[in-house]
Amino acid sequence: MAALLEDFDKLGPSMLLYRPTASSTAQKDPKHPSLIVFCTFMGASLKIVAKYAAGYQKLFPDSSILLILSNLKESFTLDSLEAPRTKLASDTILDIKASSPGPILLHAMSNGGTTAAARITQHLHDTGHPNSIFTHTIVDCAPSHARLRGGVEAMSMQFPLKSQIAKWLAFWTLYITMGTAMFLWCDLLRQESMVHRLRRRWNDVGLFDPKAPRLYLFSKKDALIPYEDVQDHAEEARTKGWSEVKEGLFEKAPHCGLILEDPERYWGAIGRLLSA
Repeated sequence: MAALLEDFDKLGPSMLLYRPTASSTAQKDPKHPSLIVFCTFMGASLKIVAKYAAGYQKLFPDSSILLILSNLKESFTLDSLEAPRTKLASDTILDIKASSPGPILLHAMSNGGTTAAARITQHLHDTGHPNSIFTHTIVDCAPSHARLRGGVEAMSMQFPLKSQIAKWLAFWTLYITMGTAMFLWCDLLRQESMVHRLRRRWNDVGLFDPKAPRLYLFSKKDALIPYEDVQDHAEEARTKGWSEVKEGLFEKAPHCGLILEDPERYWGAIGRLLSA
């Protein structure tokens, strides 16, 4: 990590914090966020994360950035097992909010990142904090509906297998395992699936402020999360009271690769969200 994200400090497992220099905050723009909480997609490499971090540092040079990385274990586990990491993230957010008043932007990518973000908002709610801590939110290539195949494809991408036979075996092993687990958990035990909970939490007015502007960014060519799933969630947000919901639909970008299609449009949409 020496060459990548070298200006970030490691706070804990899969968590990094950047603090701007005193000179860059001397003439701070009041519309710029005091903090950007960026929850990455599952399995994002540091090289990819560094590109997003650099984009934010260029767009908002006077903002702190909290990076929360997502991996397979953290994305597909119980909230209780992630409680220490969630508490660390929440405490860091509250500390920066207390010392640097201003907007706080929450940017979450894919189901992995939005799961981590929802855990943070749930923890803040459960510990007595208001739903207004995040003043602006970005939902990037998420959330999906609960689809077994999509979840298996996302998980299988975390295994760097070169052989087509090995990939095929891994896919169907995961498919059978996850299918059985979902049947037992959701159908027999009548428990809420992780994806249903994720979608519900993001449109829960107790966890997220419906007055906070929200931006959905997604692509027609997303092979993991159909763009219609994202549009459904955006429309549901409007019906539940979110008054400022914007959508940015890209035409050709792959999953969590919108900046590859049109980086100027991508960062422009984020800049406009904060300037509104």
